[in-house]
Amino acid sequence: MKSLFVAVGGLLIGALTLVLQGLLPGSWGHLANSGATWVVAAFFAGAYLGRPALHGTVVLFGEVVGYYGAAATFLNQREPQALVGPAVWLAVALVAGPIFGIAGAWWRDEQRPIRRIVAVALLGGVFIAEGLYLMITLGYLAEGTMMLALGILTPALQRSGADRWRSLAALVPVTALGLLAYWGIGAFSQAVFTNA
Repeated sequence: MKSLFVAVGGLLIGALTLVLQGLLPGSWGHLANSGATWVVAAFFAGAYLGRPALHGTVVLFGEVVGYYGAAATFLNQREPQALVGPAVWLAVALVAGPIFGIAGAWWRDEQRPIRRIVAVALLGGVFIAEGLYLMITLGYLAEGTMMLALGILTPALQRSGADRWRSLAALVPVTALGLLAYWGIGAFSQAVFTNA
């Protein structure tokens, strides 16, 4: 039953993403068009609903299907090439879903503080990596700055000051890995869309 709840939640978040892209003003619209924002749902599904790898993946799949389903329905995006985007993002969801679902479960682990530190660094790192990608690769300074700020604030999710500082320090290597992942996703997307 929880998996059904997670899937429906993902579908709703995905559809809402499409709506919010048109409603949020200026650079704020990027929050609705952000992979980092989407993994927050996977993180919290893993933290609170059990079976973190499964639920992290299911919610991300739901978000992709909800977003592209809403786009097909309301924006009439039905040409064969419209299937390339969902295919790319479903592949990303297969990797990111378990990672961020498990990170959410680790964030709640009272016995192993290192897990909490890594979990929060993963969540913050994806925001910072996306922000850097937006700034460096696409030249979107306002959107990138907003994502950087959100990532740097993420260690506030920790329970103690010491864990906040440790998570802040852990952002450095995690962000480097995240930026490599964003460039990899960009190259993969480019290759897929070019050959579609």
